[in-house]
Amino acid sequence: MKKNKKTLKVVQIICLLAAALFMLIQMYSLKAAANRTHYSFLRFLPGMARNATMMLVPMVFGAVFSKKKVHPSESFKYWIMAIITLIVYYLAFFFKEPTHFLMWRLWGVFFPIIASTSVLLSGLIFSMLVQPYLYDLQHKLSEKQNLLVLSFLTLMGFALSAGTMQFYYSFYGLYLILFFAWGMFLSHIHITRKAFWLSVLAGIISFFVVLIGVPGFNAVYWSQVLGHKGAGEWNSQFLNNPTSPFMFLMVLAAFLIFRKVIVTFSARQMRYIIPVVVFMDAPISSMFMNGFRITNSSAVNKIIMIFVMLLVSCLVGWLYDRYLFKFKPFARAVDYLNQHDSLPELLQTVWSKFSRWVINNRVNILTWAWFYVLSFASFLIESDKMRIQINTATDINAAVYLLGTKFFAIVLTTIFLDALFTILYFITTRYWTSNILVSVITIGWAIANKIKLNLRGEPIYPTEINEVVNWKTLVPMIGKTMLIVIAVALIVVIALDIFLEVKFPIKKKGSWKKRGIWALLSLLLFLTPMRFNHDGGMIYHINHGFDNKQSFRNPERDIQVNGPVLNFLNYIDLQVMNKPANYSPSAINHLDEKYKKVAADINKGRKNNVKKQTVIFNLSESFVDPYTFPTVKIDKSAPNPVKFIQSMKGRSTYGNMLSAGYGGGTANMEWETLTG
Repeated sequence: MKKNKKTLKVVQIICLLAAALFMLIQMYSLKAAANRTHYSFLRFLPGMARNATMMLVPMVFGAVFSKKKVHPSESFKYWIMAIITLIVYYLAFFFKEPTHFLMWRLWGVFFPIIASTSVLLSGLIFSMLVQPYLYDLQHKLSEKQNLLVLSFLTLMGFALSAGTMQFYYSFYGLYLILFFAWGMFLSHIHITRKAFWLSVLAGIISFFVVLIGVPGFNAVYWSQVLGHKGAGEWNSQFLNNPTSPFMFLMVLAAFLIFRKVIVTFSARQMRYIIPVVVFMDAPISSMFMNGFRITNSSAVNKIIMIFVMLLVSCLVGWLYDRYLFKFKPFARAVDYLNQHDSLPELLQTVWSKFSRWVINNRVNILTWAWFYVLSFASFLIESDKMRIQINTATDINAAVYLLGTKFFAIVLTTIFLDALFTILYFITTRYWTSNILVSVITIGWAIANKIKLNLRGEPIYPTEINEVVNWKTLVPMIGKTMLIVIAVALIVVIALDIFLEVKFPIKKKGSWKKRGIWALLSLLLFLTPMRFNHDGGMIYHINHGFDNKQSFRNPERDIQVNGPVLNFLNYIDLQVMNKPANYSPSAINHLDEKYKKVAADINKGRKNNVKKQTVIFNLSESFVDPYTFPTVKIDKSAPNPVKFIQSMKGRSTYGNMLSAGYGGGTANMEWETLTG
């Protein structure tokens, strides 16, 4: 008996390692390598492997968790394991590849289901949540009824989708519950030898049907595309899809072959699979793994890294099993969840606690929400009639563009506004005064930048702040009407502040020491712009990760996409160029002396006197070759208006000048010309 148990354990370990290897291979995007093969059917194998994995893993989990009802806390355990794995994995990735840091990626770390980090992980968590209901339902139905219901749902999934489901988003994890239910059902029914071999035979036949059918239908599809007949009206890979009955028969055969081992696994052993699922599906995996160049062979590097990640997965799984849920915060969370047996009861309790937390922290939440709206408004003020020019020929609705692609730049602005509020609140101890001051400064600053944009085509730079002392010259630029509007607005704002402080006073929670610490941290935050443009630094990469990316070529577009606050901070410590190695006054003097001697040798043989030469530079800033202008089209029959100027290219020094705009900016362009 002991010998059988030891043998079983060895078989379990071998099966787990083999399954982990099969899944970790899929960290790499093997489609490119498969597409280079001479045999068309091999090109679709990576897709078949991923789809089969997505179907088989839930079936295995279903079989393991079919013995009794699973408590909702089990889903929480898997979710926590996934979160911690993602945090460590992404930290390692950002440490190795800091240029790839993005807040959108960080969002996927902490909210893997909402961000659709892994459909398979989402499917497992969804399945664990509904397992008690599946358990009750399957025990109410007879064996034949269960088989009919599951078969009907499998066929209907294919019939209703026609094999077009693309499992890219967490929502499709709900479909994987079907395979989880299959695993629960198949784990405890008696399967005759004849049924077993028929299933295996059906699986083998299905494998060849998919292997041959997919490239065949793909050829038909592309012939239709080239012939413009029904192109795009169907999915050429409908056989190679998790909804495909043929794929299901393949997976079913594999499941039945290993069923005796699968049903012996415990819930604790299944936790080892979670890190593997994360490594397999994490969006950064292929990029991260390909970054390791241990040898000169790409294939050898891949093999080495697969086995390295296998060891990492085993180590992580062991640490989770041994220590994770002994950690007090997680242990308390699990104990709390275990007090509620049903999912509806648990959701109701969690919602109640969340509602109380929101009510208790409503001041902070509403303050943050207001600063986000304020930040968004400051971006919109800089837009051109609610449009932002994303390139020379295209503009887009400002609200859509900002919320869709610059969401985290607005968040970063919000963080700086909240930091300013924290400092002001620590000084004044008045909530409304501090809030209104931040609001007035933000909107006022945005309007001031917009005025200068309209006048000069550029925003306010840090070097121009000292111009405030020349208020006599600034006032005429603003205009009397605008000054009256500003004065009236300030009177209204002061009256509003007094009214709110008297009638609706707000005191934020926390001692003065706590507020002092936050104020100090806020002051430190305002030092970070000193490193915004220092390429390679941690602050530089974090700043870029928030989508605050300055081009320094088109000032008007920069302030529109980065907002007036971040745009100003970006110019505080502008790095015009990286400091060369060994740069010093003595090194420059050495180079000066060196090339003076070189020039003297060259000028010995010159026939003309360089000092008597005159260079004439005709600077016409408003001129542009119309044939290179992106939005101008000239009829072929029309005479060439710049034929002579174009002819000069071949007989004189010629080049193109980079300009932030067409026309204007005289001082800037002349300085660039004279200094090179």
